[in-house]
Amino acid sequence: MPHGKNVNLSKALSEFKTGAQMREKKMSKTEFNIKSKLYDVLYSAARRVLSKYKPCVFKKGKCFTGMQWDCCGGCCHLLKTGCATKSLSCKLYLCEEAREKFPECAAALDALESVAEKYNFLGFRVNKQDVFRI
Repeated sequence: MPHGKNVNLSKALSEFKTGAQMREKKMSKTEFNIKSKLYDVLYSAARRVLSKYKPCVFKKGKCFTGMQWDCCGGCCHLLKTGCATKSLSCKLYLCEEAREKFPECAAALDALESVAEKYNFLGFRVNKQDVFRI
């Protein structure tokens, strides 16, 4: 995304509600569209970070720690083929072992998480549709 568009998105978002304010009052369609786009941008950025560092690659059904789908175990969105939903919270999560082994990855995800947290996009195993239900 060109720098100019980032500035416009940032300016537009600064005028909108965050966190608890979102729950008190319904969003306008324009605000919803902008926040939905921001969610998608953050999700794509997290995917790129994870693709670059590959902290959660599974071999023979296990991650480098030896765990088998432990992070995702019991999630209703988990299929045999992987995750079936778009959850920003899950994309931004790294276990302590992965954070230690991939500190640059953890830092990049933490930076994205700080933006997601500001706009109340996070929640345990919450998908995009659930984030925007107010």
